[in-house]
Amino acid sequence: MDNLHSFKSVKPVKHGLLGRASGRVSGRASGRVLGRVLDRVLGKAIVSPLTCLGMALSLACGFSIGLKDHSALPAAAAKAQKSKDTAKVDPYSLDLMPVSIAADGMMRDFAVHLPPNLKQQAQAGIQPQSVPLVLVFHDGFKLAQNMDEVTGFNAIADRENFAVVYPMGINGHWNDGRNIDGYAKFDDVSFVKHIIEYMQRRYHIDREHVYACGIGNGGFFSQYLALMLPGHFSAIASVAATLPENIYHSRQSIKPVSVVYILGMNDPLVPFRGGPIHFESYRDRGMVVPAPEAVQFWVKGNRGQSTPNSQDLPDTDPSDGCRVKAAVFGSGLKGSEVMVYGIEGGGHTWPGGINRYSPKTVGATCRDISASETIWDFFKRH
Repeated sequence: MDNLHSFKSVKPVKHGLLGRASGRVSGRASGRVLGRVLDRVLGKAIVSPLTCLGMALSLACGFSIGLKDHSALPAAAAKAQKSKDTAKVDPYSLDLMPVSIAADGMMRDFAVHLPPNLKQQAQAGIQPQSVPLVLVFHDGFKLAQNMDEVTGFNAIADRENFAVVYPMGINGHWNDGRNIDGYAKFDDVSFVKHIIEYMQRRYHIDREHVYACGIGNGGFFSQYLALMLPGHFSAIASVAATLPENIYHSRQSIKPVSVVYILGMNDPLVPFRGGPIHFESYRDRGMVVPAPEAVQFWVKGNRGQSTPNSQDLPDTDPSDGCRVKAAVFGSGLKGSEVMVYGIEGGGHTWPGGINRYSPKTVGATCRDISASETIWDFFKRH
């Protein structure tokens, strides 16, 4: 895996579990958002002809017309699915709590999952115990999925006692710094700042342990957040996303932050060896640098060791056609480190997670590791 060799100390990681728990609905806007979420979960969402026309124009012309695509907003729990009278829904009966907040003159949506003890404290009306926060960012366009189901992070959060937030991009996309037509004008960085402030104010999350992760567009965005909000994140994770060329060449220095990459070496959309990003007939999506250069961007920024320790991880599922190579660059400033999991045969997918797309489109899904367990094991060290 180009320059990533001789790893000695990484342990094999466990597969994640899929699960759900309870949450909390935010103020006056929650009923409106919950209705949309429930309609979507039940398969009863109705899209008007005008909305369809607007979406078609947006895709065809490459600009945003302000429609918000809620297709990736995670689902609420079964108890709430049967009720349309959201005023009577017990917020603590929801697996995920839909929230709408005002950010830069727009209403923006996200879903919150709380671990059981934090939910119980909130129910009792006492100040919640401070817990870490993980923000999980979806991929772009048609690949924007229900990230709670894809990742299984809720079950890990319940076991390890941290909160999870699943934000929603505008029209299923994040402004990740690539300056893509129609999305560069949206200040998603400010939106994330509003989310963190909301979670701090409402649930007393631990500001020293805030993390960001995502796949594809969400992975690019997680890295962009670390650059644009230095000091806000203790660590970030990028799945199926290396680093855009324009970001690589424009940043001269960074504040130390721990980074883990999980990259399919046969990713048909974001090439491991660098080059143009491809997805169906969408026009220019930008260029990415080769994975080793992306890794070195953060290693040099952290002033970490230039020579990694590396190893091949066990092939626990030979049927997936994948093998995992892991490497770590440690000894960075303020205890920072950079890790990379290169997946031979792996595609543009979340290892160990749910993939609803054809391998012909996104490539193979590795089952030898769980990306979610791997990411949390990395986060909790920082």
